[in-house]
Amino acid sequence: CHGDIAPIQRRHRSDATETSLRYNGDIAPIQRRHRSDTTETSLRYNGDIAQMPRRHRSD
Repeated sequence: CHGDIAPIQRRHRSDATETSLRYNGDIAPIQRRHRSDTTETSLRYNGDIAQMPRRHRSD
């Protein structure tokens, strides 16, 4: 009975640590992706604004 309690506690601690590491690991990439997406969107948005007047002038 006591032999089963110890491994369960160890597993619980290891699982909690792995979960926290995975959770923290997921937060960083999401923020990075969000920043890169907003940057790409702003560049594309600004790029479209610049091209539109050019097309209008050419027409």
